[in-house]
Amino acid sequence: MKDYRGVIFDFNGTLFFDHEKHILAWNRISREIRGRDITREELFGKFNGVPNAMTVRLMFDGDCTDETAEKYSALKESYYRQYCLEDQPGFHLVKGAVEFFDRLKGKGIPMTIASASIWDNIDFFIRSFGLDQWVRPEDIVYDDGTYEDKVAMYRKASEIIGVPLSECLIIEDSLSGIRCAYEAGCRNIIVVNSAGDDGAYASMPGVTGVISDFTGLTDRRMNMNERINQLISYALKNGMITEEERDYSVNLLLDLFGLDSFEKVNVPEESVYTILDGMLDYAVKNGLCEDNTTAKDLFDTRIMNCIMPRPSEVIRRFNELYEDSPERATDYFYHLSVNSNYIRKSRTDKNIKFNHFCKYAEMQITINLSKPEKDPKEIAAAKLIKSSGYPKCLLCKENVGFAGHMNHPARQTHRIIPLDLEGRQYYMQYSPYVYYNEHCIIFNRDHIPMTVTRKTFENLLAFITKFPHYMLGSNADLPIVGGSILTHDHYQGGRHHFPMEDAETLGEFVIDGFEDVKVEMLKWPLSAIRLTASDKKQIVDLSDLILNKWIGWSDEKCGIIAYTGDTRHNTITPIARMKDGQYQMDLVLRNNRTSEEYPLGIFHPHQEHHHIKKENIGLIEVMGLAVLPARLKTELEDLKECLLDRQVFEENEALIKHKDWYDYLRTLEYDESTIDELIEKEVTRKFTMVLENAGVYKMDENGIAGFVRFIEALNGN
Repeated sequence: MKDYRGVIFDFNGTLFFDHEKHILAWNRISREIRGRDITREELFGKFNGVPNAMTVRLMFDGDCTDETAEKYSALKESYYRQYCLEDQPGFHLVKGAVEFFDRLKGKGIPMTIASASIWDNIDFFIRSFGLDQWVRPEDIVYDDGTYEDKVAMYRKASEIIGVPLSECLIIEDSLSGIRCAYEAGCRNIIVVNSAGDDGAYASMPGVTGVISDFTGLTDRRMNMNERINQLISYALKNGMITEEERDYSVNLLLDLFGLDSFEKVNVPEESVYTILDGMLDYAVKNGLCEDNTTAKDLFDTRIMNCIMPRPSEVIRRFNELYEDSPERATDYFYHLSVNSNYIRKSRTDKNIKFNHFCKYAEMQITINLSKPEKDPKEIAAAKLIKSSGYPKCLLCKENVGFAGHMNHPARQTHRIIPLDLEGRQYYMQYSPYVYYNEHCIIFNRDHIPMTVTRKTFENLLAFITKFPHYMLGSNADLPIVGGSILTHDHYQGGRHHFPMEDAETLGEFVIDGFEDVKVEMLKWPLSAIRLTASDKKQIVDLSDLILNKWIGWSDEKCGIIAYTGDTRHNTITPIARMKDGQYQMDLVLRNNRTSEEYPLGIFHPHQEHHHIKKENIGLIEVMGLAVLPARLKTELEDLKECLLDRQVFEENEALIKHKDWYDYLRTLEYDESTIDELIEKEVTRKFTMVLENAGVYKMDENGIAGFVRFIEALNGN
């Protein structure tokens, strides 16, 4: 490979191995046009690497209108995306590509992509692989119908990055693409050949190298000595270790990898994810780690443990910074949690997020992609692990430093901060899945069940007194309306503005003995009372009064029954924050009763919404932030293709659950330019209806009247 000043990548088959999906999609198109599959000679000799419209014309033997060519071109890419999404284990960039991107970006070498794909496909790749981290979307050259061939595309890409083709490196995978790169003027072409037969490419004009993946371009397969140097430099830069701890951390890493020597050398800076990927490759190749996601997560946590400050040092530093500013303390702790890879930002950043206004406020929607799916071998291995009962749950303080196993995540990088809340011992940590900004968890020292009592209100207000820039709330303490962990007393907070904070007020009330507390009934899908005052004790006392009143409250006109025999149904989800220097407590009324019609819960997502959300409505959702399942990423993409008549709805079994919703969506007005926003808004509307299902007093005339009855009854105590 020669020196270069700029890099132009082909995409399909180069950055993403997709030959199988490519062939499946073209075969489907070929059968529709010609009644037969394409031949291997056609694929690699004529079709691969050329614009779609040209391929369609070749299938029609040139007898094809522009409209027909455009139709089948878009349809082919629709089929292709469908096949990609159906193969999640294979849906990733070629090995070493991310590392090579990082290296080029770090060295300031301009780069872009020149692909024969249409924009819908390019946009799909940008969103799926986060390509905009390295390449500006507007710089990507794609098949917009104006390019005669790939030669023209490469010339345009060269113009965009400002580097003559004679000084560019072009990375291709197809014979036709290589020929076009050479004809365009490039004499430095690297071929990605996943098949391993280099002979057909090595002798072609302009080809200077053949690789099977990008690891061969990333600093010539950087050795472990260099990787260790990189990780140590990263730890020093981010304040995880001091210069005095350098040798200690190096020796821990040498022991972990079974190495017996180390040399300090200068190395280029890399992201921690690139460093860890290189180390994990070494670990897998040398039998130190199995090649699956769970095993790699366990092992890379052991790696990061070698550069972690000890728990007592983290506590000391947090308390030191707290004396100056609570915000400085939490900033330090949060950044440590990210820098240590305890919070796996490379995964959480993939979560799909969008906001849309719907009836009450601008709701926040996330599709959670941060929890990796286990493959069958991992699931089988996990079943063989016998539970030791230690730690008792994922929240227990004994998780700090725990090595983990196939059924329990590694926690060597886990750190917790002790907190005194009204004389009670709690600890602070960050959620590894950060559903929102600085998502923290405050948990009891002891493994005791969740309860919502007067102490809950005291604890919440004690916390926001210490950390006024954070909010803190508690899940309800009953099944169905509670969170996923009811066995360990805990709260959730963070530095985030939730939609509920913007809720309008339906009315204000004065409660006897609490004239200094502003009491508001909120316009919110779940029944919420907001208390605001400068006196913390007044807020606690009134919250306790409301809780005890609600626990025994029945209102059969609105379907609310407090007890079935000795089984209690009523509880509260409380949320505390500071607002303009005053304490504010939102109390959300909950009821977990079931019925024959609603066996999962009367005030729970109803059956007609389960295709979007069927899990419990916990604290986070109560405040207007939806945490939706990962399956929706693929399903919504497929629904979009069906709505645009690029896929047949009935042929996709995964979509059957959406049938009624799909039929409704078909009645709306949309086109290719508005379909994405339409689907987002309709998902938001669905989530809002789910929250309305969970509201004990509905926001209609009967429900509001019932809500007023309850609040006015507080004056009877």
